[in-house]
Amino acid sequence: MSADVCSAGMRSWVALVTSRPGIVVTNVALAALWGQFAVRHLREILASGAGPLLLFVLSESVVALLFVVRKRPVEVSDDLLTWAIGIAGTFVPFLYEPAPRADDAIAVAGAVTMLTGVCLQLLGTLSLNRSFGIVPALREVKTTGLYRMVRHPIYSSYLFVWTGYVTFNPGAWNLVVYGLAVALTVERVRREEALLLTTAPYRDYVRRVPYRLLPYLW
Repeated sequence: MSADVCSAGMRSWVALVTSRPGIVVTNVALAALWGQFAVRHLREILASGAGPLLLFVLSESVVALLFVVRKRPVEVSDDLLTWAIGIAGTFVPFLYEPAPRADDAIAVAGAVTMLTGVCLQLLGTLSLNRSFGIVPALREVKTTGLYRMVRHPIYSSYLFVWTGYVTFNPGAWNLVVYGLAVALTVERVRREEALLLTTAPYRDYVRRVPYRLLPYLW
């Protein structure tokens, strides 16, 4: 009985969160988190002249924008742990903190990596359009643009942006956030594909595009 109650509770939660009022509340919460994140980094840019941090602010701004314009899904996972992982994976990057910059050559490498990630993210966003969400959901299967190379190019772009950020802003705290963000991203990919592979169009897509995040690696 308790399992049935929990399942019913999760279904009610999903219905609430994906309703119009739920989406509005989620967007407001995201805007608040994004705002304090942006202010922290913009202050650092003004204080130290760390211009490349604007790339990171831009990257996270794209994520915030996608939340506002995303489509409502056909079906969303009602697994509690999956929701927790999706929410954590989305918001953990807001915990990154500006830190004393690395040596010039390393800082340049970090800035270039961030720029690469931001470019990939923007290209992936154009391919994804409005099919964006926190947790696994059934939406239109995207097969164009960067989706011809890997099945999750937005997540791939995050890896570049985060790697560049931590290289540019080295420190124990940022390394902890980085490790957690990457681990959550990998698990999000696994859980999303577990749902998507229940559909024939996605199974066909997997046969044509074998790599999840990085070509020839995974």
